[in-house]
Amino acid sequence: MSGFLPDQPGAEVRVSPNFGPRRGTPGPDMIVLHYTGMATGAGAEAWLCDPASEVSSHYLVHEDGR
Repeated sequence: MSGFLPDQPGAEVRVSPNFGPRRGTPGPDMIVLHYTGMATGAGAEAWLCDPASEVSSHYLVHEDGR
């Protein structure tokens, strides 16, 4: 997967290796917001981009609002 342009001023795009085809539905049918439980935004970002985690997110908001 290649990068794409951010859709918000000041946003950064970081491509995660943890993506694949949507299972069982052609498109999203809900939005889920949750707390990662990580000590820092940088830690959460690292985990979301780690192939061992097998998870990713569309957006991540750091403590400083980035």
